[in-house]
Amino acid sequence: MLATTLPTWIGCHPNRGKKAFDAFGILGEFVGTLIHDGWKPYRDLTCTHAL
Repeated sequence: MLATTLPTWIGCHPNRGKKAFDAFGILGEFVGTLIHDGWKPYRDLTCTHAL
């Protein structure tokens, strides 16, 4: 799930992590602050991170 003040996006994929991120094409281009739980695939993204 990716949410902003306007849209919320939810997707399902048979894989988790980079394979799903790449297939959806959203998080790889994300440039804001990503709030997450520290899972490694999130940490590999080049955006700003908040835990």
